[in-house]
Amino acid sequence: MISLLVSKSSCNTAEGVYNQRLQNFALTLDKVRYVMRSVFGDPNKAPPPLEKLSPEAVVSVLWKGEGSLVEELVQCMAPHIGRGLAE
Repeated sequence: MISLLVSKSSCNTAEGVYNQRLQNFALTLDKVRYVMRSVFGDPNKAPPPLEKLSPEAVVSVLWKGEGSLVEELVQCMAPHIGRGLAE
């Protein structure tokens, strides 16, 4: 009986989390639309807020480019590791 109650409670919690995330997503889209309208006037003239990256661009963002994930990680670790390793 307890197992059934826990399972039902877990399902209700999961459904609540899902609904909250869905609502947050809808609010975020409304905010993006508002900003695009404020900046560009006509939303149809605005560039897409997101774009699919090419494989080369993904590599650049993660590994190579200025401000890449790896560069940020090394900068954060630099004070905590030896001098030669961070360079």
